[in-house]
Amino acid sequence: MLDNYISDKKRRWEVQKFLPSPISNVAYSYAHNPWISILYDRSEFLSRIGADQVDKRDVGNQIRMDRRQHILDPIRPKCDMLDCGMTRSTRRRFLQCSALSAGWLLAGRGRTTSFASAAQPHSRVAQVTDGSVWVGRDWTDRDLDYAGIKNMLQKALCTLAGGHDCKAALATLIPQITDAAQRFGIKTNCVNPHLPTHPKVVSALVELLVEAGADADNIIVFDREDYELTRCGYAVNLDKGFKVYGTSHPGIGYDPEPVETSHGAVRFSSILTRRIDHLINVPVLKNHQMAGVTLALKNHFGCIDQPQRLHGINRDCRPGIAEINSHPSVRAKTRLVVIDALFATHVSGLQAKPDFAPMTVMAACDPVAADSTGKDLINARRKQDGLAEVEARHILDAAALGLGNADPNRIERLDVLLHPVKEKAKPWLDNKPSGCHTTRSTGGLATATAATGTALLMQKKRFRK
Repeated sequence: MLDNYISDKKRRWEVQKFLPSPISNVAYSYAHNPWISILYDRSEFLSRIGADQVDKRDVGNQIRMDRRQHILDPIRPKCDMLDCGMTRSTRRRFLQCSALSAGWLLAGRGRTTSFASAAQPHSRVAQVTDGSVWVGRDWTDRDLDYAGIKNMLQKALCTLAGGHDCKAALATLIPQITDAAQRFGIKTNCVNPHLPTHPKVVSALVELLVEAGADADNIIVFDREDYELTRCGYAVNLDKGFKVYGTSHPGIGYDPEPVETSHGAVRFSSILTRRIDHLINVPVLKNHQMAGVTLALKNHFGCIDQPQRLHGINRDCRPGIAEINSHPSVRAKTRLVVIDALFATHVSGLQAKPDFAPMTVMAACDPVAADSTGKDLINARRKQDGLAEVEARHILDAAALGLGNADPNRIERLDVLLHPVKEKAKPWLDNKPSGCHTTRSTGGLATATAATGTALLMQKKRFRK
């Protein structure tokens, strides 16, 4: 039976019929386009995506449609049960409707959706750990060894690509890298000055990209705000060499074309939509009070103008995280994910100081697999401290949209331990300063950078044509 009702100007259907496989896989696969999204309220169901059969107990799902119901008109002649005036339907017609609806979703505008049970290629995640890069006594960028971080990145990229030469590895992972005309964007996460994407990680990554053939003038390091970048040790630069600026920088801004989501329209950064061809996502390993974790997928909240709109009815950032990651500007441009897990949080949350130090860098081409691996690292530490595991159901949402693999059986994790990690005392517990401290270098660099690590970027000297 299909019951419908209107609430908050939205039509909602609760499916109470149990559909046989494979139709059930179509009807209940998570899908989204600008006019319709299927939301899952039970993580148990999503955790079974990929199974041949769906347990009938797991079909307590909600289907929420937005006000633009007329978009469904093309399929209504064959599926009139979608009309809110119809409250009864035969099982056969219900199955026909489910198949037609799913087919329409699969052809949705730029929101490519796969069957929940469709096989995805196996994903690889390289995880390199090296405690020797922590050379200082504090927990900041300036306490990290640049050469050691670059070596970690090289190891991670080579392990991911299955080779021994970093240039060849990057050419395998990003074939366009040898084309000097291609434009690259590196999305950082600088919302927390105590735990940002470390400047030395970005410095080393930029250097490796240039060594592999990218043009430094065509690389943009970006985030939401200029001030967020500068307070974390980056120096805003629009001159020679690779660029560093936020969407807030004068003349940049957000794309004028809004993108519809389940909870309202948002606009993407014009850096993402108009100024780059390829995206490298460099988030930080952090737990999150609403989403469970904030890693590669949620890092794109820093690419939209109204992230608060996507916090969701249940304040779990669903389905917003999966929706924006399915947008072509994100999905089609993402080439690489590098998770900065040198310092991290497993309890403290989004804006806090780090509370553990994995001294790890992760690399993957699949953002869903990267986030799944990062979540497991956080939960391993929580288990060690006697805490309950965090859930991050948006990762399963993204997997159901076909954005990557969340199933551990389809993720090949490649761990490399260079040196063990010995965690140090947290000096801020003694009321001593911590975080990123930005001081201007006094050298001859035209783009003066912070002494914390971006002085090592050496744009004028290292990357001059």
